[in-house]
Amino acid sequence: MATTTLTPIQSKKIQNNKDTASALSNNNSWSGFGISLLVNLIITVVVGLVGSNFIYLTRAASESIGKSITLLEFLLPTKEWVYFTNKKVKDETDSYVKNINSSIFANCGKDNTCSGAEPCTNYKRLAKFNIGTLGGWPYSMRDPKFPAPWGLWSQFKYWIADSTADSYIRNRGYLQKILSVFAPDKGGSNMFANEPFQMFVVTPLVYIITPLIMLFIFFSSIFSLFATSPGWAIFGILFFFSTFFISYGISAVQAFQFMCTLTLVPLLADFKMVKNIFKCNGYALVHFFLICTCISAIIHLEDIIAWTIVGVYGLYMLYKLVKMWW
Repeated sequence: MATTTLTPIQSKKIQNNKDTASALSNNNSWSGFGISLLVNLIITVVVGLVGSNFIYLTRAASESIGKSITLLEFLLPTKEWVYFTNKKVKDETDSYVKNINSSIFANCGKDNTCSGAEPCTNYKRLAKFNIGTLGGWPYSMRDPKFPAPWGLWSQFKYWIADSTADSYIRNRGYLQKILSVFAPDKGGSNMFANEPFQMFVVTPLVYIITPLIMLFIFFSSIFSLFATSPGWAIFGILFFFSTFFISYGISAVQAFQFMCTLTLVPLLADFKMVKNIFKCNGYALVHFFLICTCISAIIHLEDIIAWTIVGVYGLYMLYKLVKMWW
C-alpha cells in the first residue's frame, strides 16, 4: 500500500493548526466561566432583592394608611408622642396593632400587577419586633406627666431618653425625606421614581456610602445629646468622655436598625409586595445578568468566543430597540 509523504510545508501547516487549537483551548477557562455564571446569578438575585426592598420603602412614602399617616411614618416614626406616651395608651395601641388582621384591605395580596398593587402589611408580625409599637425602653425612663424631674439620677435618665428620641426623630426624618424624593406620584411625573434606576443606581450607591451614613448618625447623636441638655453633655465630656461613649452606643443601635430597615423590614412588613416588585423588574434583572455574563466571557474565554457572545447580545438589544421604536 502506498504511503503519502508530506512535504515540509504541509507538515508546518498541520503543526501550526495544532498549535492554534491548543492555544485556543488553553485560553478558555470554562470552569472559571461556569463559576462566574453562578456568582452572577447570586449577585443578580441579591441586587434584585435589596433593590426591591428599597423600592418598597419609596412606595411606602406615598402610601397612606390613615388620615394623616403614611406607611413610611408607621415604619419610621418622627412624632414625639410615639416615643413618649402613657402606659394606658401604649397598651391599648400595642394590643390593637398586634391583633390587626391584614385582610382589612379589600384586595390584600390580590391583583398585584406592576401598574398597581394593594398593600398587605403584616402589622402583627411587625409588632413582634416592636415595629409600629409605642414607647419602650429607653423612652420609658421619662415620665410624660413630669417634664421636669427632681434629683440627679432622674435628670440623667431623662437626658438619655430625650436625646435618644431626638436623635431617632431627627435621623428618621432625614431618611423619610430622602425616600420621598424617589416616591411615585399620582401623575407619574417623578423621574426619580423609575424602579430600574432605583434598583441598579440608587440602592448600590446607598450601600457604598453606608460608612458615611454611620458617621453622620454618630455626630447626629452627639448633637442630640447637647441639644437636649448641654449641661449633662459637657459634664459627660469632662468625666471620662462618657458623652462620646453614650453617643457611640446610640448611633451603633441606630446603624444596625438602619441596615435592618433596608434589608429586612420590607420583607417582614409585606413579603408579597416585595416579591411583586422583584417580579415586575425581572426583565431588567435578566439584562443585568446577561451583561455580567458578557463581562465574564471577556475575562475567562478566548477573544473570538467572548466577543461572539457579546455580539449576539448586542444584536439582540438592537433588535429589541428597533422593535420598540417601530
